[in-house]
Amino acid sequence: MHITPSSLGEFAFCPQKFYYKKTLRKRESLKRIILKLIGKIMHLLYRKRGFEREKLMSAEIGDVVLVGKPDMFRVEEDFVEVVELKVKKMPKKANEHGLRIWNSDLVQVLAYGLMLEKIYGRGVKLKIKYVDGEVEVPFMKDVVFEYINEYVDVFKNGKEPRKIRDGRCKRCEYREMC
Repeated sequence: MHITPSSLGEFAFCPQKFYYKKTLRKRESLKRIILKLIGKIMHLLYRKRGFEREKLMSAEIGDVVLVGKPDMFRVEEDFVEVVELKVKKMPKKANEHGLRIWNSDLVQVLAYGLMLEKIYGRGVKLKIKYVDGEVEVPFMKDVVFEYINEYVDVFKNGKEPRKIRDGRCKRCEYREMC
């Protein structure tokens, strides 16, 4: 099974929403398309010396193949540094891991870390750069493996996706179905 870190991040945001999006193949909203375009422009404008950008890579992790393009990374002698760029602001409060980052972004950068660790055989340093700040992220393999296993359970083993009930539901295009 092939999984992109971006898909894993979307799945972490709300497994049920991602399931509907993937199975129903509903068209994206104009707002979402515009945000993606802004993101692409930001990625083109942001350059950092010594970093490679958006190189397609893949790594076999157990029964799963992670495939994706990390926003930016550089390979050092002892580690690989990964930087994910976001066109949104950091959350005001820390998540359950004590980090002021969105869980979906956490899972995405952890998946890239897992992929690059496997490819280069080195430790990883992870960062997420939001429009209003930057956060160093500890490499928590257990967290990313929880989401990979849940993703496989849903899309390979046919398990019902977990539903998250909170304020996100108010703006969700699938709330009537959920």
